[in-house]
Parts: sequence; structure tokens; C-alpha cells
Amino acid sequence: MELFGVEGLPEVRPGDDLAALTAERADLQEGDVLCVSHTVVSKAEGRQADLADYDPGERARAIADRIGTLAGEQKDPRFARAVIEESRALLTEEPLLLAVTAFGHVAVNAGIDRSNVPDADLLLLPEDPTASARRLHEALGVPVVVTDTSGRPFRLGQRGVAIGWAGIPAARDWRGETDMTGKELGVTVEAVVDELAAAANLLTGEGDDGIPAVVVRGFAFGDHDASDNLFRDPAGDYVQDALEQWTYDPDRLRQKAGEDLYDEAAGEDRGVGDGGDDGDVGDERDGGDEGDGVRASDPDGSGQGSDPNGQRSDSEEGRQDGDTSTSSDGDTQ
Repeated sequence: MELFGVEGLPEVRPGDDLAALTAERADLQEGDVLCVSHTVVSKAEGRQADLADYDPGERARAIADRIGTLAGEQKDPRFARAVIEESRALLTEEPLLLAVTAFGHVAVNAGIDRSNVPDADLLLLPEDPTASARRLHEALGVPVVVTDTSGRPFRLGQRGVAIGWAGIPAARDWRGETDMTGKELGVTVEAVVDELAAAANLLTGEGDDGIPAVVVRGFAFGDHDASDNLFRDPAGDYVQDALEQWTYDPDRLRQKAGEDLYDEAAGEDRGVGDGGDDGDVGDERDGGDEGDGVRASDPDGSGQGSDPNGQRSDSEEGRQDGDTSTSSDGDTQ
């Protein structure tokens, strides 16, 4: 399997024909899969916004006040309002805003980006990333995966994930097949679109790399059952359920790990090094991701990167994906 970046894409503007721009620069072949960063998809679809467009309201002001108190600096309640409007639900409101988007993705600050957005303050996720992928798939004739970058529960660091896809199933369903010893697999469902997104992210990068689209060549889904279920149903998502009942208690966390260990290793939990934005309530991730948006404290650093269509940068580091899909037989959340 080979992967190569689509070089030379210009700064994408609202209304641009992203499929045509890509086709002019990529020799797409039958069997290829195109992975496209949501940043260029969102820009083409006009998903930019300015903070001045948002009237905070009481709830957003209260959130900004709480997070600002934790961070020791003022936070912008307009950003909190933007996150609320882009969310179906907020799983946590401090020390960061962990949101469930309208299409089921779980992300810090609802995936709103604040870097690499030259014509606005904010870049929102596509309203329906799978519909976006479908339009590109129909225009280009190859499977398309719309990607984003997010953090991971229980692990440090970010990786690429799929938020929309078309022309390819989301997952290989191995259930009913057998392993090397003949044992029947009972729960293994492999999220291949996430794996492709993560592989593509090695080329797109996280800063000013300027490569928002990657062609995957030689991938074979294989003779397996397929599934398009990627986002967990809230009724069976034990992590979401636990988060909805969770209360942020820094003293409790310090007691669990010890003050020194907590301060050194758990900064992401408080949003301390995740962000890189302006420090607004949602210092959303710079790179434009889920942002370090509303975390308790973020280092200043809005907008690193010269990549016009950039993958989000540091800020998104804080972003955590609440989705905990099974990755191997027997694993649950």
C-alpha cells in the first residue's frame, strides 16, 4: 500500500470546487482512496464564523467564567457559545468542553478550529461530513474519507480519525470469522476508515505542512462483512454515560497520582499544554481542531503554521475524542 500527498492545493475559499482542485493535482486511479482534511472541506462549504456573530447568553458566560477561574485568565464566552451551538450535548463543561457534535463525533470544543483560518475567527466542522464525502466521491469516482485529528482517552497524543466517508464501508466486520488457531471471533469490528485517516495524517502533518489531501493506493478491503457504524449509540456508550455524571475535582486527581506526577503528566487533562490558541474560552486548537478550545488553560500561541489549509496545530492537541471503539477482539471500550 502506498500513500502520497496531493501537492499544490491553493488556499481554499467558500464556494471553491474542491473536487476540481483535487482532480487537477492528483492522478486518481481505480482502487484509490482519497483522504481529505476537514479544514479544506469546511472552507469550501463556507463553515467559517466570527466571534462577533455569537451572543454568549447566560450559560456560555457561566462556562467561560468557570474555565477562566481555573486557568487564571479571562476566557471569551462567545467561543463557548459557538461550541454550544455546534453541539448536540456537552459531556463536560470544565476543565474543557467535550462535545458531541450533531453527527455523533465526540471532540473538544466540538472540533472548532482557530488557526489557519485567514478570513475569519473560527472554522467549524462540516455540518454533515459524510454528505461532504459523498459529493466528493461522486465527482471524483474514488472512495473519500473526510478526516480530523483528535486526542485519545487513556493515551497522550493525537491521531487522524474519520468523521465522514463515502464509497467505502466504515469498518470490516470480522465476527464469525476465525483466528489463526481456528477460534471464532465474536466482537472484532475494525474501523478501517479511522486507520486510513491515521495513516494519511502521517503525511498531512499537524502544522504548516500544507498537504490537506492524501491518496491511498493499494488498499484492499478484502472479503469481509462491512459495517457503517462508527459512532457509538449513546445508549451503549459507557464512557459517555460516565462523563455525563463526572465532576471535575483537581484535588482528587492529585491524590490519585501524587502532586508531582499529576503536574508533569496530566497537563492535558487540565488543558495546560494543549492548546495553542489565544486563550479564549476555547482556545481551540490551533490547528483547528477540537480545540484546545475550552480548556482550562492554554499556552498562548494562536495560529502557528503557515499552511493555508492547514492541519490543525498544537491547539488541537488537547482535543480528546470520546469515541472508544473496539480495536481488538474482546476489547470493549
